[in-house]
Parts: sequence; C-alpha cells; structure tokens
Amino acid sequence: MRRKMSFYIRHPQYVGLSILMRYFQWIPDSLYLRAMYRFKMGHGLSLKNPQTFSEKLQWLKLYDRRPEYTTMVDKHASKFYVAQKIGEEYIIPTTGVWDCVEDIDWDSLPDRFVLKTTHDSGGVVVCHGKETLNKDLAKQKLSESLARDYYLSKREYQYKNVPRRIIAEQYLDPRPDADDIYDFKFFTFNGEPRVLLFCSERKNGTSKWDFYDMEMRRMNVSAVHHKTTNLQLNKIVSREVFEKMKEIARVLGKGIPFVSVDQYFIQGRIYWGELTLHSGAGFLRYEPEEFDIVLGRMLDLPQKTKK
Repeated sequence: MRRKMSFYIRHPQYVGLSILMRYFQWIPDSLYLRAMYRFKMGHGLSLKNPQTFSEKLQWLKLYDRRPEYTTMVDKHASKFYVAQKIGEEYIIPTTGVWDCVEDIDWDSLPDRFVLKTTHDSGGVVVCHGKETLNKDLAKQKLSESLARDYYLSKREYQYKNVPRRIIAEQYLDPRPDADDIYDFKFFTFNGEPRVLLFCSERKNGTSKWDFYDMEMRRMNVSAVHHKTTNLQLNKIVSREVFEKMKEIARVLGKGIPFVSVDQYFIQGRIYWGELTLHSGAGFLRYEPEEFDIVLGRMLDLPQKTKK
C-alpha cells in the first residue's frame, strides 16, 4: 500500500486514470478514449483532424471496425487465418484448446509448453519443465485472464467478441546462448512495412526496444519507459531473412491501414507471432516526440466520414 501511494504521489495523472478504468467503464467509447488519452499522453485528443500516430490509432479504434479484425486478434482463430495467407510452416503448432482452466488436460501436455488465453494480453504461462511448474499459480493466472474483458480497458473493439479460451502451444527453444526470444514487430501501413520495433531481453514483464528502418539501420528513436540496446540488426538476422520477414508483413498487412506484424526468428526458422492493430493501444510515447508525427504521416485513414 505504501509503495502504491508513493507511486501516485510521483505520478498524479495515474490517479485519474485509475478512477477512469475502475469506475467509468460504462461511458461511451469516444468519451472514454478522450479521457484516457489526456491522462496518458498529457494533452487532448483530436478526432476531427488527427495528425499524430497515436491520435490516428484512436480514430481507427472508433471508426474502422471490420468483422475480420476479431479473427485476426484471436490467438487461436488467427492461426488458420494467417496460415491461409502465408503457409502453415510459419505457424507455431497448437497442442490443445480448452474453454476453462478445469478442462486442461495436463497429462497430455509435453514436458515444456506455453499456455495462453485467446482474447487477452499477458495471460501467458511458460512451462520450462513440468517438475518446476507451479500448477496452482498457472491456473490462477489463466483464470484471471479469462475473467478480464480486454476490450473495456483500452476500447480496442476487435477484442470485444473474441471467444475466451485457453490454448497450449509448442515450446520454442530460444537462441542457444540465452533464454531470450527476439520479437520483430513490423509496423505495416496499407501493406507496406515502414518501421521495425525490435524487442529483446523480455524478462519479468519488461523488455528493451529498438527501432530500425527497412534498410536495417537503427533509428535514433526510443519509446518512453523502455530502454534500448543499440544492437546491430545485421548481426541478429541476415538480409535475406529480413527481406522474407518484410514480405510476410506485406502479405498480412495488405488492405489494412495499420497493423503490427509480429514475427520471431528461432533456430533458423521464421515464425509468425500475432497481429496487433493498435500498437501500444495507441498510447505509446516516443523520444523525440516528433516521431509520433512521423509515424502519423505514414498512416492514411480510410476514406470514411471522419467524425
């Protein structure tokens, strides 16, 4: 309690944010997003004439709600959707699907596996070996995730109707010299990848973020609250692999105003990870701040009535 009070004293804007998310989830999406945007970004949200990347992502939440988006973010159904477009060889195998924690067939699972909920973010249990797995904690984490309405927190409409299930996936061995899996997030605009967000050292719920252009050059940009590594991308993947990843992003991003196409490169193979329609739910802050405008210029909103 003392630690929480200290946090709110140092970050008073989060007091209002906490009240909004706890007591005002009933208000309309537009009003809710305007309030959340002010708390998180420190200034008002323009929906009539959005210019920055973060503003345009809020606009897309409200006015670009295609039925297929629900399939694209469903961690189970999206595998079939993506496999039809790029092939099953890029899909991480699923070894089980259940509607609730009580249905999980633990005995059928291999010694190492990954459990995750299909509608949420963060509801992931990684088992490095059954002997060390705390099954009670795993059940608790999954149950809490199943109970969470992920749509309500940031008003990303595509999550509203995703069936809440648990899936088991094949455990992927990371690099031989570490327990870290690199995450390649291609920011793709109408089918064209323009920026790579490269995530590494993803431990204890944190990670380091670096931004690269499509020539594999590191950009002088960072995200607030995320440290950087200054890694040389050409020492992580070859140009050939990078170009293949870009092509996958093009195929999966075709016809979509913006989508982050997440991929992994593990033991010489490319795996597709997920599709994210609103990176950081549209609340990421960048250094320098102008990068939000740079990304905004890349994002052309659909030609609909911009309310």
